[in-house]
Amino acid sequence: QNLPHKEFSQATQEQMNQLKYWFYGSLIDNRYGGGGHGSTNVVIKKDCDLLKALAKGKNIDKDYWLKIRITDDFESFKRNDNAKSASFTGLTYYMWHECNFKNLENNNVVSMSASVDVHHIFPEDYVKEIFGENSDEYDFVDSVLNKIRINKISNIKISNKSPMTYLTEIRDKSNPNIIRSLESHGITCGTQLLDGTLNNSFFEFIEKRFTELSVHIDKITKAGQKLSNGKTNDVWD
Repeated sequence: QNLPHKEFSQATQEQMNQLKYWFYGSLIDNRYGGGGHGSTNVVIKKDCDLLKALAKGKNIDKDYWLKIRITDDFESFKRNDNAKSASFTGLTYYMWHECNFKNLENNNVVSMSASVDVHHIFPEDYVKEIFGENSDEYDFVDSVLNKIRINKISNIKISNKSPMTYLTEIRDKSNPNIIRSLESHGITCGTQLLDGTLNNSFFEFIEKRFTELSVHIDKITKAGQKLSNGKTNDVWD
């Protein structure tokens, strides 16, 4: 509405740098959760005014960026069992922007125009069977660190087998590039999943996944640090 000709194509790189960090940072910080930032309605009004001014050529004050707090905390992500939570959604959007997610069965890009489902790398029934219903592993099987987003039909085809079993079956049947598919979701331990090394090491797996996700969180955090230092160019280097 407030950019020249009302088109994003007319935004400057400086404006897009700030908009991009506001978008990812606000989600990951849960800025509109009615918690540490105050009333959601008040926060939304303030941000709308700031973004309107940004579109008209006024950079957002550097002190504003200090109010966005991005937490790089394993325990928080481990205990987060809601893949639709603002923090995990924001991180997911950023990861998708960096590298489109790939379906496991064919290494094709996950289609956002089709139904998208959440897949547990360690299936719930497998964890229940191997570790027990009263185990710590089963308590955290729904952690977002154990979840990826793939198309729904692809997810239905994956049964509750060990990661080694179903990933090997997919690799041999339809996707020899499954390691690359896993990497697109921030899973760089695909070889260990396929050879069975991690079959009985659920917590080791989610720690490895968090380490990879932390790389993306760190990029967003560094962008915020540059903005809070008054820099608006080269924010996302």
